[in-house]
Amino acid sequence: MQRPAPPPDLCRRGEGRPLSFWQATAFLFANPKAWVMGLALMAGFPPRAAIH
Repeated sequence: MQRPAPPPDLCRRGEGRPLSFWQATAFLFANPKAWVMGLALMAGFPPRAAIH
């Protein structure tokens, strides 16, 4: 039986760093909830040619 991993040391600081601009852009681009909301928004406003 494997032992669980020890809890992270929350007292250490300074090891993390913020995302760069391109990393944040890639993170937002991969957001599935945003894709679903964008598709729903586009479905709610069809082009005028499709309405007639």
